[in-house]
Amino acid sequence: MNGQKSVEIVESLWREVWQAKNPEAVDKFVAEDFVITSGGKEIRSRAEFKKWVPGFLTKINDFEFHIVESFKNEKGDRVASRWRW
Repeated sequence: MNGQKSVEIVESLWREVWQAKNPEAVDKFVAEDFVITSGGKEIRSRAEFKKWVPGFLTKINDFEFHIVESFKNEKGDRVASRWRW
C-alpha cells in the first residue's frame, strides 16, 4: 500500500465496492490472502470475499454506506476507518 495514498485507497474501496454495490471491484483492492471476520465467521481469500459481499448486501434493506472518517499511522501502512450504514 502506498503510504502517501493509503487513506485514499481505503476510501476508494468503500466507494467502489460498498457504495456502488459492486463486488467485482474487490479485485482492485483486496489481496489474495485476505481474511475478514464477520458475525463470528471467517471469510478467507479474495474470491470468497467477492462471493460474500452480495449476500451481505441482501441482508440489509436500503443499504447506504457513509464514510465518517479515516486516518493512517505515520508509516501509512495501516489505516483505520469509521463508517456507518
